[in-house]
Amino acid sequence: MLIREILTELTFAGSHCTKDCSGHKAGFRWAMRKGVAACNANNQSFKNGCTIAGAYQAKGLKVSPKVRDERGKFFRHPVIP
Repeated sequence: MLIREILTELTFAGSHCTKDCSGHKAGFRWAMRKGVAACNANNQSFKNGCTIAGAYQAKGLKVSPKVRDERGKFFRHPVIP
């Protein structure tokens, strides 16, 4: 029996995102590598990741935040056999 849990809301460093927060994560990684606090991208999720990176840089943090579900638990991609 395969049980699937539907997650209604995910967050990346407190910013709401959809699916797996891949846009947020990509924007965050890009901005951290470039050392920039914001970016001008067509994708809003990517922009949000850049903004989060800017806030992390301002605080001197270098570790990527984790994706959390609506209960505040760390989100792990479901494994479907």
